[in-house]
Amino acid sequence: MEFSDFHENTIGFIFMCTASVGGETAPPLILKVDSGTYDWKRFTVLYKTTLPTALTPRTWRAVWKGAYWIDNITLREVIPVIQEIGKPAHPSVPVGELVNHYEDALRSEAGKFAVLFAPPTKKILRRMLPDKQVFSGGASASISLAGNEHEGIQIVVAPLWDKNVTGKVEVWVSPLCNSQTGDLAAGARVSWRPVGYFGAQKDDKLIGETWPDVLLPAGAEDQGFSVRGDELQPVWVDVYAGADTPAGDYETTVTVKAGNPPQTLAARINVHVYNFSIPQRHSMPMSVGARTPASRALLSEYRLENRQLMMPGPPFDLWGVMKEHEFREFAEVKPMIAEELEKYRAGGGKLFKIPVPHFRGDKGTMHPVGGVWNHDVIFDEPDAAYIVRYHRQFAKWLREKGLLQDAYVLLWDEPAPSRFPQIHTIRELIRKADPGIRCLVHAGLHRELMDDVDIWSSGMWQWDKKRELAAEIAERGIDQWWYNVPPLGADPAIDLLWTRLFFWSTWKYQIDGALLWTVDAYWYFSKLGTMSQVGNTTDCRWSKGQTEDIGGGSLTYPLPGIGEYAFKQYGWKALPSIRLEAVRDGLEDYEYFALLRKLIEKAKAAGAQDADAIAAAEKLLDVPTEIESDDFHPEKLTQYTRDGSLVRRHRDRLARMIELFSER
Repeated sequence: MEFSDFHENTIGFIFMCTASVGGETAPPLILKVDSGTYDWKRFTVLYKTTLPTALTPRTWRAVWKGAYWIDNITLREVIPVIQEIGKPAHPSVPVGELVNHYEDALRSEAGKFAVLFAPPTKKILRRMLPDKQVFSGGASASISLAGNEHEGIQIVVAPLWDKNVTGKVEVWVSPLCNSQTGDLAAGARVSWRPVGYFGAQKDDKLIGETWPDVLLPAGAEDQGFSVRGDELQPVWVDVYAGADTPAGDYETTVTVKAGNPPQTLAARINVHVYNFSIPQRHSMPMSVGARTPASRALLSEYRLENRQLMMPGPPFDLWGVMKEHEFREFAEVKPMIAEELEKYRAGGGKLFKIPVPHFRGDKGTMHPVGGVWNHDVIFDEPDAAYIVRYHRQFAKWLREKGLLQDAYVLLWDEPAPSRFPQIHTIRELIRKADPGIRCLVHAGLHRELMDDVDIWSSGMWQWDKKRELAAEIAERGIDQWWYNVPPLGADPAIDLLWTRLFFWSTWKYQIDGALLWTVDAYWYFSKLGTMSQVGNTTDCRWSKGQTEDIGGGSLTYPLPGIGEYAFKQYGWKALPSIRLEAVRDGLEDYEYFALLRKLIEKAKAAGAQDADAIAAAEKLLDVPTEIESDDFHPEKLTQYTRDGSLVRRHRDRLARMIELFSER
C-alpha cells in the first residue's frame, strides 16, 4: 500500500500498517492518526519510519480504548506496510529443529516430545529461533529468591509430533523440599499454570501469529490440556518462599506427561532461598485501578495498591438517589472505610486515596472532589462546605490512627491548563479542611501547579523532557510518580524483561511511586464478551471478537466461560497474566535495593569502620549501565538490555551483600 492510500475524515487519518521491530514485521492492524498538530498523536501499533533511529524499537502507553500516544513523528515520516494475514511475524524454525540446537534437552524415550527451560523474562511464541537468552536444555535449572518473595521459571513443552495432530499434556509439581534432608520447606509453595495465547480470530479460531499472555488455571489432576504438534507450549511455574522459610537449598520436580502412548519427563528446579525476607509493606507504591472485585482480589498478591479504596456505587455511594445539597457525611461511611483500610494495609498497601461519596454537585465525574480531563467541576457554597467538613473529619480520624501521611486527595486527572484555576480552588478547600492532607494530580509538569501538588504523577516521557523542572520539584519535597507506565504491552515486541526493569528505572532515578490507570478496564469496557479456550487447547478467544492488542490497560483476565454480565456483576475469579508476574518481579527487585540501602544507613549510623565493604555495597545500589544505559528513552525502551542473565547476576550480588550486612 502506498502512503496515499490513507483516508482523511473528521477524526483523523486511518490506514493499515504493520509493526516493525529490528527488521521483523508483525501482522497488519488499523493505525489511526489524529487530525491537527502531530506533536502528539494516537497509534494502535508500532510502525516503520524513514528516520532510522526514531523507532528501533518503539513502544507506547495505553490510553482509552487501546489507542497509544506516540510523540515527535510527523505523518509524512510514516510508511505503512501490508502483510498477508496469517503469515508469522517473527522468524522461526520448526520446533524439532529448535530442540536439536540443545543437545542436552530432555527428550521422551520415543522422541515424541522434549522439554526446555526458559526464564520468566521472555515471551515464548508458538515457534521461535534458538536463543541462548531464551532457552536452555539439561535436566535441571536454578532460581533464587528471598523470603516473602515469588520467582518464576518456564517449562517449555516442545511437541515433536505432526503439526496436524493435537495431543494431551498433563503436568504436576512436587512440593518444595530441602535438597539434603528431603524435608518440606516450611511456608513455601509451588504452583503452575499453562500460558494461554491470543490473536486474530476467524471462524472461532486463532489465525496468524498469536501472543502469550494469560495464565490459565492448572485444572484438576489428570485433566490436562491439548497441544498441537510443532508448537511450543510454556508452563509457568511459580515458587514462593514464605517469610518463615529457612534459608538453604531446595528442589521441586515438574513432571510432564505427553505423547501417544503417553510418556513422562521430569524436570528438576533447584531453588536457593536467601537468608533474608523482603518486607510485606511496600517500599514503593505501585497504584493501579481495578474495576472488578475479582481483579481487586489479586492486587495484594502481586504487591499492587488499589487506587480506589472504596468503589463507586452502593452501599458507599448513593449518588443515583441523592438530591442536590444532600450529602453522605463521614460518620455514615466511616465503618465501611475502616474495614477496607484494614484489609488494604494488611495486604501491604502503603498509600491510599481518600474516598469521598459522590454528590449531585460533582456533576457525576469520575472523581468527586477534583475533575477529569476537561470536564468542569464547579461547586456552590453548600458543596464546598461539605468538602471541607468531610475532609476535616477524615483527616482528624487518620491523624489519630497515625495514617494521615499515607493518604492523599486526587485533585484532577489529566487536566488541561484551562482547568488549573479550578485545581487552585479545590486545593484551597482541602487546605482549609486540614493543611496536613496531601494532594495528588495526574498531569504534565507545569510550574503553575507547584504550590498545589504534594504528589505529582506524570508520564516518564514528560519527566524526561522537563528534567530541570522535575529536579526543582524534587527539591521542594514533592513526591514524583510515573504515570501509565509504558513497557506493559502484550505484543511480543515488548520484552517481559523490560516490564521488570521499569522498576529498576524508578530506583535509578529515585522516583517515589508509579501509577497505572487500570488492570482490567480495557476488556471490561471493550465489551469483548466471554473469554473461552478453543477446545481444550491454550488458545483463547473472545465471543465478540478480538480488538487491538490488549496493552497496559489489561493485566488480568476473566475466568474462561464466565459471561460478561455475570463477571462484571459478581466478579467471580480473575486470572493473572505473564506481564503481571513481571510487574511483581520488578517490585520485588526494588525491595532488594531499598533493603540494602537501609542496611548501609544503619551500618553508618552505628559507626561501622569497614569503609571498603560500605563502598562496595553502595556501588551495588547503582543500576549497571549494561542493564540500563544512561541514554534514557522512555518511549523507545532502547535503554534496557535484553539479557536477563545480567539482571539475575546483579540481583544475586545485591542479595549476597544484604546477607553480609544483615549479619553485622
